Amino acid sequence: MAKEFVVANTIEEALAAKNPGAVFLAGGTEINRLDSSVEADTLISIRGIKDLAAISEQGNDICIGALCTFQQVVESDIVPDWMKEACLFMASRTKRNMATIGGNIAVRRTDSYLAATLLAVQAKVKLAQGEAVDFLDYIGGSGCGDGQGSCPYGDALIESVIIPKDMAFVESKRTANTAQSHAALTVAFAAKEKLDDVSMAAAVKNGGIYYLQDLMTAIREDHDVSEEKLIDMVLTCKGASFPTDMFGSEKYKRYILGVTVAGLLADAKKGGLS
Repeated sequence: MAKEFVVANTIEEALAAKNPGAVFLAGGTEINRLDSSVEADTLISIRGIKDLAAISEQGNDICIGALCTFQQVVESDIVPDWMKEACLFMASRTKRNMATIGGNIAVRRTDSYLAATLLAVQAKVKLAQGEAVDFLDYIGGSGCGDGQGSCPYGDALIESVIIPKDMAFVESKRTANTAQSHAALTVAFAAKEKLDDVSMAAAVKNGGIYYLQDLMTAIREDHDVSEEKLIDMVLTCKGASFPTDMFGSEKYKRYILGVTVAGLLADAKKGGLS
């Protein structure tokens, strides 16, 4: 349980207050939930840092401030529809008005609403007073699990997430028992121009966040690859973890991933990608 609460009104104040036992507090939807993965001696509130709450266009990119709420993104006139779709996976409007983009990214949960989509579109994370790093590097590489601490940027303050403005196709699918349930699986499929540059990612509950490299290669080499082959590739894949738990068996999760990828490929082709 936290013993100290610090209010930071600038990025400099937030960074000065950070220590190994402290975490940044924004919307508080993760820290305040039952069985939260976050533990800290000190909470540093950054809600008052206005510089982190804007959405802007920067050339061919959209820059979404870390303190922007999910609902703010959904209501933005400049955010692409595919990003809004990922934010709407959070079914509760009340929660969307509280939860922030930066907070959801920083926790690195394997049932993240955003991770698969951001990884598929090759988003970047801008760190406060630092560099913009690839989202894959930020989460600690393919296979990162819930807040496991493997990420070298785990304690860094996120300034914004940077997403591409122009994509030929992006679609994400979420598998869960109900709209309010934790997702057993979230899959995202993206292409900048055509299927030759397709990029895919998946967030597997209690398993990890993965770049689907083998499936991407199969689709790039054969745009008409069958659903059966995609399913078989996932069923026999040894490079990812699909633990059997209350969210489904290992075989179920693998099968659903293969079917979902095949469905997204079909949607992309219906949308005109070749």
